[in-house]
Amino acid sequence: MFGRSSRFTAALAGVMILSSVFSGTRPVRAQSINTAALYFNGHLAQYRSPVAALPSGSSVTLHFRTAHDGATTVTVRLDRLYPSPLGTPMQIPMSLDRAGSSSQFDLWRATLTPSSVGIWGFDFLIQDGSAQVWYADDPNGGTGGGGTAATSPPTAQYHLVVYQPDFTVPSWLKNAVIYEIFPDRFYNGDNTNDSKVMNPAYRLKATIVKNWNSPEPSTADYNQLNYYGGDLQGIIDKLPYLKGLGVNVLYLTPIFQAGTNHGYDTANYMEIAPHLGTLKTFKALVAAAHKDHMKVILDGVFNHTSSDSVYFNQYGTFNSAGAYQSQSSPYYGWYTFQSWPKQYSSYPGVSTMPELNESDAVKNFIFQSSDSVAQYWLAQGADGWRLDHTVGKSDTYWQEFRTAVKGRFSNDALICECDYSQSAAIGIPKLLGNMFDGDMNYVFQSLALAFFAHGRESPLGIFPFEMTASQFLGLMVELTVLIPRPADYASMNLIGSHDTDRALDNVWNSIPEMRQLAALQMTSLGTPMIYYGDEAGLTGSGQPDTAKRKPFPWSHPNKSLQAFYSRVIHLRLANPALRDGSVIPLFANDALRLVAFERQDAKQMIPVIINDGGAAESVYIPTTGMKQGSPLTDSISGKRYTVSGPKISVSVAARSTAILIPAT
Repeated sequence: MFGRSSRFTAALAGVMILSSVFSGTRPVRAQSINTAALYFNGHLAQYRSPVAALPSGSSVTLHFRTAHDGATTVTVRLDRLYPSPLGTPMQIPMSLDRAGSSSQFDLWRATLTPSSVGIWGFDFLIQDGSAQVWYADDPNGGTGGGGTAATSPPTAQYHLVVYQPDFTVPSWLKNAVIYEIFPDRFYNGDNTNDSKVMNPAYRLKATIVKNWNSPEPSTADYNQLNYYGGDLQGIIDKLPYLKGLGVNVLYLTPIFQAGTNHGYDTANYMEIAPHLGTLKTFKALVAAAHKDHMKVILDGVFNHTSSDSVYFNQYGTFNSAGAYQSQSSPYYGWYTFQSWPKQYSSYPGVSTMPELNESDAVKNFIFQSSDSVAQYWLAQGADGWRLDHTVGKSDTYWQEFRTAVKGRFSNDALICECDYSQSAAIGIPKLLGNMFDGDMNYVFQSLALAFFAHGRESPLGIFPFEMTASQFLGLMVELTVLIPRPADYASMNLIGSHDTDRALDNVWNSIPEMRQLAALQMTSLGTPMIYYGDEAGLTGSGQPDTAKRKPFPWSHPNKSLQAFYSRVIHLRLANPALRDGSVIPLFANDALRLVAFERQDAKQMIPVIINDGGAAESVYIPTTGMKQGSPLTDSISGKRYTVSGPKISVSVAARSTAILIPAT
């Protein structure tokens, strides 16, 4: 997608990442240029300011280091990589920054103001008389930090993401802690509706499981027609639990009429699935959640419907004629048939999910009209949409979706399941301000598991190896550089979802590692998302998919893990710097598996130290900017420290995290 900028695809696709993020350069032979002295680090404010994506019209200042008197000119080469290359990169000369130079090094300075929204790449050309070298991010998978010198034009570049200047997201997302609920498996609050499922669906019979804690029956259709009885009333009943945990946003997987327990095969967008409740129940849930200062986000599956739906009606379940039954059906034009009625476009590899096209009739039904699906449910009280499989529709479709929905519901969230499997990895082109507020950040999950899972291949194969501490820190910082800050506030930093193995399985059933994952979620830039039951120690992996969707273990939760989740959630809610502060890398030690960074805003500096090694360690944290004599408390261990010098020694137990909160 981004042409010659292979670093972007390599680093975020997990291909050969450098073993040390801040290691500087590798000397190469050039006539008179001291390449060992060349240095730029896109993660440090002294070299790039701001260390972030930019709104269009604003500027970034770059500093580049050479040996003293080691270059006659330094030039920044700037090219647009998305939506289309400029063709010939712009050449921006750097000027000597005498105030920053020394007897050993010279600093060169330039200010860039990219001319349009998109993804830009830059590198450096250093000349000393007739000698010249290039400096760029590492071509074998750099991380946006320290780069490397080369005697030929580079194939990798540093990246600069430029988003729309008017890009805003609902302010409540900045303070959100999201909890994903798979309704059928959360809690049964109304057993009178348990059997009100589509039965048969796809000419197959459903099974109602009577015992909440019993293993799921094994069936040939991957258990998608097994139901446990969880419903919307059950969510209402458990709101006190969720409020106590610290959750303030509920994300519900599909709740509309469908032929399966997962609901991603919608049969009728305008009807609540009867086994989950009614419109009255939904409104009661929204009202109760809002009373407890919680928001409710719905799952919008607008790429496709079910073949057993009122719109397609392949099996004659519904009284009206569907597109499969008649070319005179009002829904016939919603689908793309190669040979009616049996050959049609569908969700990849799933014929029971025929794909909706982008006709005006579909757009009007899904989002354009005031009574469209998207607008109707927001009018009923929902606070936003998580949008499924957005890669199935064009950028234009989603731009029009945003315009229509935000024009009426500007304070509601639009979060996409973006195309994280392609070169952009986290769907950054969809997060530039004209489509979605944020995305499901599966790259965050993959980074976390590649580090904490100790060798287990991460989901989706993005980082299929055990990651070192410096790789992990570098890529975590790079995510904050690449994602526009408004989108950071709206993106779900998850460690598991209904589509992945349970996080506890992925970390080899290690409760200490689960605590590490929870602490990372609550101290990272972005919105933490908890998959129901992770905080209670729920497990599940492999096939069938519903192995990952077991009923919540209300009778036997891991109470100590629940308590830890509650502690770190409330810690995040109590400290603004953990929600919207900058991320400052401090250090990484590969041998000891130590990572340290700081969350910083105008009022707080909160060091976070992760020890994923097998032994307790004492580490030194720089205290520049912290007032001497100030007390700090590790919110996890309870240990107290006092700022008394340029560094402070902090003791961190094995496989644990220290979060140092300054006294108010």
